[in-house]
Amino acid sequence: MINRLIVSIILFAFSITSINFPTAVQASTLLGLPAAGTMVSPSPSFEPALIKGLTVHQDNPFLFDFIVDPGQFKVSTKVLKDQADRMIKYFFAALTIPDKDIWVNLSPYERDRMIPASLGQTAMGRDLLAQDYMLKQLTASLIYPQKALGKMFWNKVYSKAKEMYGTTQIPVNTFNKVWVVPQKAGIYEHGQTAFIVEGHLKVMLEEDYLAMSKHQRQPSTSTIGSQIIRQIILPQIEKEINEGKNFATLRQIFYAQVLAVWFKRNIKQALLNQVYANKSTVKGIEQNDSKTNEAIYRQYLKAYKKGVFNFIQEDSFPPLDGEGRGGVMVPRKYFSGGFGSVRDLALITEPLSDKAMAAIPKDFVFSVVTKFNAAMTSAKMNLSDLGDVYGKIVVVREGYDVALDKEGNLVNPNDPRIMESLPTIEYLTSNGAKVVLIAHLGRPNEEIQKLLLKNPGMSKAEARNIVFMQMSLDPVSARLRELLGKKFKPFNSSSQTMPIDIADEIKPGEVTLLRNLRFYKGEEDNDPGFAEALFNGVYAYVNDAPSANQRGHASIVGAPAEIPRVMGYLTEKEMKILEEVHAKAKMAIIGGLKVKDKIGMIRQFLKADPQRRVLIGGAMANAFLQAQGIDIQRSLGADSENVGIAKTLLKEFNQGPDNRIEIPMDVVAVNNFNRHIKSRNIDFSKAEKVPKDWVIVDIGPITTAVYIKWIKETTFWNGPMGAYDRLPKYASYGTRNIARAIAWTNGFVGGGDSLAAWYNDSILPPGLRADSKAQILTGGGATLDYLEGKPLPGIEALSDASAAMTAVHTTHGLDAAMRTNADVKGGIDLSRQDAALRVEKDADGGVKVNVDPALIARIEHEGLSEIVPVIINIRPADIRTLFGTSSPQ
Repeated sequence: MINRLIVSIILFAFSITSINFPTAVQASTLLGLPAAGTMVSPSPSFEPALIKGLTVHQDNPFLFDFIVDPGQFKVSTKVLKDQADRMIKYFFAALTIPDKDIWVNLSPYERDRMIPASLGQTAMGRDLLAQDYMLKQLTASLIYPQKALGKMFWNKVYSKAKEMYGTTQIPVNTFNKVWVVPQKAGIYEHGQTAFIVEGHLKVMLEEDYLAMSKHQRQPSTSTIGSQIIRQIILPQIEKEINEGKNFATLRQIFYAQVLAVWFKRNIKQALLNQVYANKSTVKGIEQNDSKTNEAIYRQYLKAYKKGVFNFIQEDSFPPLDGEGRGGVMVPRKYFSGGFGSVRDLALITEPLSDKAMAAIPKDFVFSVVTKFNAAMTSAKMNLSDLGDVYGKIVVVREGYDVALDKEGNLVNPNDPRIMESLPTIEYLTSNGAKVVLIAHLGRPNEEIQKLLLKNPGMSKAEARNIVFMQMSLDPVSARLRELLGKKFKPFNSSSQTMPIDIADEIKPGEVTLLRNLRFYKGEEDNDPGFAEALFNGVYAYVNDAPSANQRGHASIVGAPAEIPRVMGYLTEKEMKILEEVHAKAKMAIIGGLKVKDKIGMIRQFLKADPQRRVLIGGAMANAFLQAQGIDIQRSLGADSENVGIAKTLLKEFNQGPDNRIEIPMDVVAVNNFNRHIKSRNIDFSKAEKVPKDWVIVDIGPITTAVYIKWIKETTFWNGPMGAYDRLPKYASYGTRNIARAIAWTNGFVGGGDSLAAWYNDSILPPGLRADSKAQILTGGGATLDYLEGKPLPGIEALSDASAAMTAVHTTHGLDAAMRTNADVKGGIDLSRQDAALRVEKDADGGVKVNVDPALIARIEHEGLSEIVPVIINIRPADIRTLFGTSSPQ
């Protein structure tokens, strides 16, 4: 095998002495990088000079022989010596820098963590950054729709879309979560020489290398794009990484690091291993210009903002139904995909522990598995701060205010407010807690008053009994029993049971749900006596009801300060999403009935960023239309108060050259909501008017098309665009297509009525909903209050992290990652090179060294600052003289 691999090998012998290291190669890599917005094509195959082997001298710890393959082209001795000098620096950088710190990750949102500090001082770190920049430009370029490979990719994407959704008229936002990691490296040892016989770098999607770990608890959520990326794009990138000229430097670094890892792992008794390895001693191997990394980063930011391409193709917007309404030309977006979404760029990865690495399948020789930084910025205690909960009562406030049909059944058995509560319940029961769930459903008091008004002869007790039966949490209990099995223990929902009353009736690891909290007067009044009874004998309180955190009710804010009050996984997750919306959303689509309910959120959202825009739909759009002088006839939402608020907002934010509040250009109106319904599109740009006594029920197709054009990955959606639930045939057009656009572009869905629309199969097909990575908020009012800048009482009432019961709050690997629903940006990570290494030894047992203990003591005392490598001569050598007849075949 070696005889076939090595054609012309030059042996570089060098000695470590107290002389200066040769001058570093100038950081010219920056000038060779493609400019921002430049397409990068796959390069011709190229075999660069590579360090292929290393000879260790048993009795001289400062003498090494590097075996350097000059590569594809013959070069002068000086050029080869310069290249060898650079690669030897790579070797020593990989030797002195801890393996866990050898990674780079250019990201516009993690400037201070794009490269570990010690690696960033070296020429190797600089060159890895440059290669990461090249990787991102190449990945984006390969899916350009007007190139052959890009055409093949998009044809398959839309064929798959047609198969799954029955249409090809969808914008597909591509990805850039590409990882380059070592897959395998083979070394053969003979005598005092080690030689690399094979090496390969693997390219993969982030979701794939998470799936290699047994810690991955959730099924894959691969999008159409990622499925086809694996088939078409990744093989091309992997070929380019391992063969193309664009990534010759990366392969040089890879081979040098393979030898460094072999040296650290196998020659542990060597002097350099004892006084230099993993010490981050970079003198002699540092880059000359410390500003080069910053220059690469600035160029990356420029490229990130500009993109490789932003291809737009006009397509006919699909009609709503057989009546032929629609046909408006709207853009199908092709994102460059080179830099991922904001969500994809949020976190930098760190290697998992050796224990977690052991979970990787043996047949996958090497992969980098990551853990996420799941720390909450809210500085509140979470579940990991609870300590030992075995046998103790833990009360969990849930947000089970779900929709029931007329028969009292769950409208959506898989309502996210139920399904998303399971991780917290599973965590507590698996740790032996006695878990008591508490929640509310509906507004019983209002329903009782309505019933009494309709039935003057009915007693209040009779009305209460009817409403209590209608608003029982029994349907939720039945669903939890299906999901949790025998660990769920139901209790009589009509009884006024408190947690302390059932302390002896539930066992460690069991869970139950008490009756509707709003059946108690003290709940909404935050009565101290009710709160005392509710939390009597309770060890800890968990808030896992983000949909209720805007309320000051007893079950939200009444837990006593003497017990731990912590966030559950769902609350923690949604607080993080809210922080992301607050920081990153550039567009908001707001619907619903009343402007006055959302004026604070709209004003705060627009004031926070002059680049933001709000698109108005739903019944509240009628107030804005009337404020503009449009006669809306009998349409809802346009009372004098709401119209006045709309005028104020338009005056405040639409005075400049660009409107920051957009209102419908056309609408759909109907003559009534009952029988013999007639509908019509009203185009205000053509001075068309709403017919007398008609009602506006939806935004029109032109407005829908324009709104979709403005939707970005960071768009926040709250509120339906029309009365889709009452008039699905006539008023679902806007809501359906806005929901699909949000799903395709992975935006934010802001709870409440938006959540109901999102989980309505006629609005959003289950397949598209499953593929979408849009971030969902179960809280409606809490979401609006947070974005308005109001404090959330439910969060304010939790224990501060400084009062944590455990001394150190840690992130628990991928389990924590799944709870925070975080995403990771791809890059180049060589931090676990040792896991890729396969070593074969000859009959003599491989390389051996002798080390003088007195020399070690002297070096440790005097330091190694001036003892750096230098090439002392170059001499040709036949590889067969190194391995003789026992070389591997």
